[in-house]
Amino acid sequence: MHFGYLHCGQERMHKMKKILLLIIIVLCLYSVNAALTDNINVYWKLDDDGSESEQGRVADSVGNWIGRRINTKVNASGIINTCYNFTDGDYFTNTTLSIAQTFTVNFWVNPSIDGSTRTMFDFGNYLISKDTTNHIGVNVEGGGGPQSTNILGSGWQMITVLQNSTSLYIYFNGTIDTMDSPETPFTPGDSYIGRYSGAGQNYVGRLDEIGIWNRTLTDSEITELWNSGSGLAYPFGAESSSDNVTIPEIVSITDTNIKVGNNITLYCNNTNETATITYQFYNTNDTAVKQDYSSNNNYTVLITDAHDIIEARCRATLLGNISSANATNVSIQNTLPGAPTVTYLPASVNTTATVTATGSSTDADGDTLTYIYKFVDSNTSTLLPYSSIDNILINISFNEHTIYIYSISNDGYGNSTAGNTSFIVGLTVTAPPNYGTTTGYSNLAAGNPLLAVYNMYNAIFVGYLVLFLFVVFQILLFIKARSLTSNFVTGLIFAGIVSVYTVVKTTSIHLMFVMLVLEGAGIVVLLFKKGSGE
Repeated sequence: MHFGYLHCGQERMHKMKKILLLIIIVLCLYSVNAALTDNINVYWKLDDDGSESEQGRVADSVGNWIGRRINTKVNASGIINTCYNFTDGDYFTNTTLSIAQTFTVNFWVNPSIDGSTRTMFDFGNYLISKDTTNHIGVNVEGGGGPQSTNILGSGWQMITVLQNSTSLYIYFNGTIDTMDSPETPFTPGDSYIGRYSGAGQNYVGRLDEIGIWNRTLTDSEITELWNSGSGLAYPFGAESSSDNVTIPEIVSITDTNIKVGNNITLYCNNTNETATITYQFYNTNDTAVKQDYSSNNNYTVLITDAHDIIEARCRATLLGNISSANATNVSIQNTLPGAPTVTYLPASVNTTATVTATGSSTDADGDTLTYIYKFVDSNTSTLLPYSSIDNILINISFNEHTIYIYSISNDGYGNSTAGNTSFIVGLTVTAPPNYGTTTGYSNLAAGNPLLAVYNMYNAIFVGYLVLFLFVVFQILLFIKARSLTSNFVTGLIFAGIVSVYTVVKTTSIHLMFVMLVLEGAGIVVLLFKKGSGE
């Protein structure tokens, strides 16, 4: 019995040792992995996860820095999940990224082997590039910098660049390759990934799992990241704080038929009622945060958002931990321009005028507008169908016709309703041949060309009538000249001449009437003398 108890105790002790050893191994592994998160500055997984990276923003898993993607293709196959595929001119940037004097850059690269110099990273005065012979180098402005002895091939390779207080190191697939001590120290500046800030040398190929630390990693940490060629993504085996907070659910979003000036309202909730929900509104076209995370769940669409897509997001915060975002897209619909106000020149249209129309519309989206015009004669038919031609020549056949002008504006997305105006064509008032000017008649009929024409031709008729009476009077004078005194005859002849001159050279109706009265008086006197036998 004594030996049986002893055997049981030994067995328990052996089991306890195994458990203790397992705990120690787990703790050691956790401590190694957790150390990789120490002093990490930024980590871009470059995964197309349907959230920020898909919409033009490059999500930083650490949460410090968000990049802006320019044209870069997402959803390519990466070393872990998906990656970014760069063509010449594609890149992403963060102009506010702060990198310490001592740092580590680790990334996976699958380049296009094209015999050209290609810049993968442009950090201040440091360039990490592939040269024409496919060696990796760190080019320091002012000279110096290490060049790898290994060369890049097709497929995925992990590159690590370390900068300590004196030297630069390049690691190739987890193993140190080369080092150098450039005379020029590292100077932080604008950061570009996939692009050289100068001319040319833009990167072509794939990049994935980019991490930057504000410290130098140890050899064992770099080996951990290499992970036998499989890679290791942030948070490197440790539980992410964001995983502790449930992603909020979208309860409702305002009608997605939103236009400039309308409000977008997003409602979200979380299964944990103590979590705080905040909202963000982001323009996916110009990659601008329109309203950053706050308790305000409303955003008024601006004219700068016209025709773009606004991503409405919400996330939850609990005990300092922040969940991933839930998001939905709202397309900003076009607002058609208003019906044009139509004007024309000249203001008074005669039968020799060229009429030019002008349309003017307002557009809520600030779009550039174009106009088309149609001219219609009310007495006949369409003179000019809708086109960009904005003028028409009027001739005598349109006299006293009403001409309608219609105009439609287009904002590049659709047409407005038609605006219109009209005018009546009047004859041009011109002087009749050999009958002097018609200034007086034009003044008499100011603003009414038809009345001016009537008065003008009526005056000509009266003139001919007076001339006829004068001729008859002169004949009578010659017949009765013997019985009349020479002074009286001379006076009547003078009055007749003045009457004719007045009709021909003046346009005064009143003066013509006086001349006619004098002529009539002369004839009456002449006839009276004849009747009395004188």
